[in-house]
Amino acid sequence: AGRSLNFLIAGLDGEQRAAQALGARSDAIMVLHLDVDRRHVWVVSVPRDSWIALPGHGEHKLNAAYSLGGPALFVLTMEQLTGLRMDHLVVVDWTGLRRLTDALGGVPVSLVSPSSAAADTSGADVALTMDGATVLPYLSERRRLPNGDFDRMKRQQVFARDVFRLLCDRSTLTDPTALRTLAEALGDGMRVDTGLTTDEMLGLAASLRTVRPENVVFLTAPTTGTGTEGDARVVHYDGVAGRDLWQAMAHDRMPEFAAAHPELITGEHVR
Repeated sequence: AGRSLNFLIAGLDGEQRAAQALGARSDAIMVLHLDVDRRHVWVVSVPRDSWIALPGHGEHKLNAAYSLGGPALFVLTMEQLTGLRMDHLVVVDWTGLRRLTDALGGVPVSLVSPSSAAADTSGADVALTMDGATVLPYLSERRRLPNGDFDRMKRQQVFARDVFRLLCDRSTLTDPTALRTLAEALGDGMRVDTGLTTDEMLGLAASLRTVRPENVVFLTAPTTGTGTEGDARVVHYDGVAGRDLWQAMAHDRMPEFAAAHPELITGEHVR
């Protein structure tokens, strides 16, 4: 209460990886920011292939941080990249993602077909309900998407928004029993830092009771394009525009930043 909060979220590549200290790559990387007034939630996806400096390890793709140094190096790398303090860490692996989807009874998503001329349109021509068996192929696909990993990140964001919409519609965030049941279903497929206790989570959930899905905004961190480093395909992170983004987040000026950079915002429907 009384201050904004930053959550660092890692989606790990593989089954039963959340309990591992080393070796897993973070193929989905998001920074979730709660405004001080708890009226808006901002979620920024950072491309996993961003070519950056990892503390003590030289230049690597961003998703190597977790593999090389576990949660500690991952958090340190993201704090160095953003200039933000990460108050909490949430780690989910494929097992947790499947369990979450099934525990919710499936997650409905809508998207435009890959053959459509443009993504992020106001309408969708495909409606799907994801269960545990289908969610991983859907969220992992990138090779057949027009913009590859960038379209995959948008799929991840839309899925996360639809999960939040379900939680709101069912009043799960204001029901301690329902929250505990959901946490038990996830089991060791999700891990959080020791500071994110049950009481802390319940308090945070209660503070978000007035946030609606339309107040959750998803963005992609700015980049200047793709390229190669040796044999590796990489994403060139835009340090200048990125600094503006993280400063806006640090000072709760995200509405102004979002208004000035609509190209970074993910629409309601994606490929």
